[in-house]
Amino acid sequence: MSEKQVKAIERAYELLGEATPFDYDCGEACGRRCCGGDENTGMWLLPGEEQLIGEGYTLHEQGDRLLAVCSGNCQREKRPFSCRIFPLFPQVSYDGEGGVHVRAAIDPRAAALCPIAAGELHVSPQFRRAVRRAARALLAEESMRKWLLESQEFLDDVAELDERLG
Repeated sequence: MSEKQVKAIERAYELLGEATPFDYDCGEACGRRCCGGDENTGMWLLPGEEQLIGEGYTLHEQGDRLLAVCSGNCQREKRPFSCRIFPLFPQVSYDGEGGVHVRAAIDPRAAALCPIAAGELHVSPQFRRAVRRAARALLAEESMRKWLLESQEFLDDVAELDERLG
């Protein structure tokens, strides 16, 4: 992992700080459903992020991505970016004048397990802002920008398929 990647990830972590969807541990609302999984269900890692996360994860290759599956007992301060922003994911768009817009949208994969994604609960505006700021920090590094854009394309396909299936 390059020094630029480390700095981008650490800056994203810093900008997220202790921001969470609510003023309380949202895992209490759903029984910590996102803190588990199997070799196909977990949190994507940013490029090189496996070197920065703490113990408590099993790593699986999922295509060209690395997936971290939580044992349910992690070092919270060393959790992956995807865990920190769940159930949101940054949607990046460019305007015709070179401007970048980042929106913190619900990750379509979260709908099956998260009351927030299912529309039962609402995320705080402060959390959405923190996710947008963190994503902008990642966009400054080329491999992170590529990863975010490819991930968004995949999630757009998931959302489209979900919409078609009703």
